[in-house]
Amino acid sequence: MLKLLKQIIFCNYLISPHFNVIILIINRKYYFYCLINIKQIAKTLSDSLVYSCKLLVLLHKQLDSSNSYLLKTMKVSVIRKAHFNAAHRLHNPAWSEEKNQEVFGVCNNPHYHGHNYNLEVKVTGEIDPETGYVIDTKKLSALIRSEIEDKFDHRNLNLDTLEFKDLNPTAEHIAIVIWEKLRAKIDGRFELGIRLFETERNYVEYNG
Repeated sequence: MLKLLKQIIFCNYLISPHFNVIILIINRKYYFYCLINIKQIAKTLSDSLVYSCKLLVLLHKQLDSSNSYLLKTMKVSVIRKAHFNAAHRLHNPAWSEEKNQEVFGVCNNPHYHGHNYNLEVKVTGEIDPETGYVIDTKKLSALIRSEIEDKFDHRNLNLDTLEFKDLNPTAEHIAIVIWEKLRAKIDGRFELGIRLFETERNYVEYNG
């Protein structure tokens, strides 16, 4: 669209990415239009620029089937929160007990300890012009429940899960595991980000 408009040498225009409007300046008069209403833009140009008829016909043809031009190029992030409780122990079997105690402190307690994990799953993509959604949050919620909450909630991560049988269950590793499990189920056209709170003051992020 912009390439076509730039060929109209008798007309100046401005594009506002923040307000989603096009401003046409014709004979010192200003015309403001929403980018979605492209037919009205073409009409204003054709009324004032008789030398651009062929170009405007091409503009109509290219954009007539795409009134949602703006929606197809905008990306929006949808964030779903979730929660699970789990116990773990931070331990490196290759180290001595002394070194494990030195590095992990109370988190190396052989009797384990628990956290109330708060999870934020961020899905970023283009808006579907038919639904107005990026992704159906009901489906996203169900996916998080089946893949994460049902498998990790009220579990001992070291003892009850295959994912952490040989992987130290730090917050960093947990976030990566969650991302990988969801990434396998979410359409590749979407970007995926994970934020995991281990405490109110400590959290990690992973975006793949």
